[in-house]
Amino acid sequence: MKKSAASNKNMRILDGIPMLIVAVVIVIALIALGFVGTNNLRRTLIRIFLYCAMASMWNLMSGYTGMTSLGQQTFIGVAGYTMAVFTAKLMLPFGVGLLAGGVIGGILALILSVILFRMRGMYFAIATWVIAEALKTFFKSWEFVNMGGGMTVKSSIRPNSTGIYLMALVLMVIAIILIYILLRSKLGLGLTAMRDDADAASSVGVNIFQSKLLCFVICGIFCALAGGIYYLNYVSIYPNSGFHRHHRRYRYHVRPHRRYDHLHHSGRAVEEAAHRLAQHRARRHRHRCHCVPAGRHHGHPPEEAAL
Repeated sequence: MKKSAASNKNMRILDGIPMLIVAVVIVIALIALGFVGTNNLRRTLIRIFLYCAMASMWNLMSGYTGMTSLGQQTFIGVAGYTMAVFTAKLMLPFGVGLLAGGVIGGILALILSVILFRMRGMYFAIATWVIAEALKTFFKSWEFVNMGGGMTVKSSIRPNSTGIYLMALVLMVIAIILIYILLRSKLGLGLTAMRDDADAASSVGVNIFQSKLLCFVICGIFCALAGGIYYLNYVSIYPNSGFHRHHRRYRYHVRPHRRYDHLHHSGRAVEEAAHRLAQHRARRHRHRCHCVPAGRHHGHPPEEAAL
């Protein structure tokens, strides 16, 4: 009992003013780093900030509501194209395109929830991935967005790398603070109960559908805002990049257990051996082609070929 009381006391200390002071100091240091760092460092940190914001939202959705999504690139690609259309075709400032991308991401999440919330588990995950692939195919054939040729973000007033750096940092901080507030509210208690046992949470009065819908819409908005900042930094967007699965890298990195490392390395060894064998066979085939008389290639004896 004494040990548990001491641990709870330490947790309260870490969760109070000292932890807040540490967080403020870290944020101030990151802000200063945006002004004194190099362009390459800022570009790297921009991606880290955006990935942290999206990973936090994905953890809120999957870790607490049980909705494992493989299609968050849907909101990223739609927001990127919204930014490009608003700046290149409508000639509006980048801020309008960024906010419009967030609004469209929230509306899209509302629309998709009608379909996706009828599924659970792996069916939900596969459905989100299928929707992302369908949108990629649709944008490839849509003439308004130049089909597969992509679009460029063109804004008369475009922020420099420091401005984009600060935007990404602010988005990450807001995402973390929002999740902190949500998890310590009445909704957070319901989400924690859902994480432990959704059926039991529903039996004590937790509105499962409303909680899932709110988390899904919030994740859609923040992923869309992150996608807008991402393509504001990288200027160009294409269907293969906007809706590509590489945007899911922020969620997890799977590495085999040490017990199975030998299988991983042996698999690579088999691939390398097969590649070397194919090269050896190709060299032998070329050597035979050079050595065999010309008539043999057409199925005739050498004498007939000479005649």
